[in-house]
Amino acid sequence: MENKFAPCLWVDNQVEEMTELYTKVFENGKPLKTLYFLEDAHGKIGDILTQSVQLANQEFILLNGGPEFKATPSISYMVTCTSETQLQVLWQELSEGGKLLMNLAIYPGVGQFGWLEDRFGISWQFSLDQSSSSQKITPCFMFSGEQYGNASRAVAEWIEVFQSGEILEHYSNEDSTTKLAKFTLHQQEFMAMDSAVDHDFTFSLANSFYVYCENQKEIDRLWTAITSKGTEMPCGWMGDRFGVAWQTVTRDMDTMLDRKNLTKALAVTQAVYGMMKIDSEELRRIYNEA
Repeated sequence: MENKFAPCLWVDNQVEEMTELYTKVFENGKPLKTLYFLEDAHGKIGDILTQSVQLANQEFILLNGGPEFKATPSISYMVTCTSETQLQVLWQELSEGGKLLMNLAIYPGVGQFGWLEDRFGISWQFSLDQSSSSQKITPCFMFSGEQYGNASRAVAEWIEVFQSGEILEHYSNEDSTTKLAKFTLHQQEFMAMDSAVDHDFTFSLANSFYVYCENQKEIDRLWTAITSKGTEMPCGWMGDRFGVAWQTVTRDMDTMLDRKNLTKALAVTQAVYGMMKIDSEELRRIYNEA
C-alpha cells in the first residue's frame, strides 16, 4: 500500500550526499524519483530539486530549498531497530559530524534509546524492538514553548481533518499534557509529545509533509480545513494553526514535472509557481496542451 504522507526535508545543496548516506544505512533504502530545476527562479537549472527515497517503511522527499529554513528537533523520526547490531551501525553512521541530543543508553521504562541530530540537521530517535521483523521509521512531533500542551489537540484535529485515523496509545504527564501519543493517519503511524523544556526552537518549514491527494475535491477540502486557522503559502504549502507545514500534491505531478517532456514540464512548473492552492485539473490541462 502506498503511503498517504511523506516527510519532506528542506536542505541546502545536500540532497545527493543525503541520498547516498540514507539509502546506504537504512533498511530497504533506495532512491526513487528525481526532479530537477527547470528554470532559475528558485535554483540552478539542471540541479536536483527533489529526490524521493525509500527508507525502511517510509518515503522521504529531499528538497533542495536553499539556506532559508533549518530543521529543528520539533519534528524527529523514531527509528525502531530489530537488532542491537542494526541500532549501533545506524547510530555510528548518523552521529558522525552530528549533534548528540540524548545518549544512547538503557533508560528505565523505555529500554535502549538515543536521540541525535545528523550532520544535515535532521533529528533521529532510536529504539530497539527485537520482536519486530523489519525496521520502522515513525515521524514524531514535539510541542514545546508556546506550543506546549497542544499535542493532544493537534492529534485530535489532524484525525478530524484528514478523516482517517485513530489514537493507538496515550500517556499523560502529571499536568495532563501529553507525555506520548501514538496515533495513525490513513494507517500511517505517527507520534506526538509535549515538552516542558524551554527549547529555543519550534516547528520549521524545513520539516513538512507531502499529502498525496486523490483529486481536486480533496485538495480543496484540506486547503480550507487547514488554512482557515493556519496559513496559506505558495505552491500548495499550508501551515496549520500549530505551525506544522503540509503540502498538497497528486501522484501524477511527478510525471507532469519530469524533464523528459521538457516543454510540458516547464509549463507546469511555471503554473505551480504562480499558484497558492494547487489546481490539479488546471495543471493537467496545461500539461496536455503544452
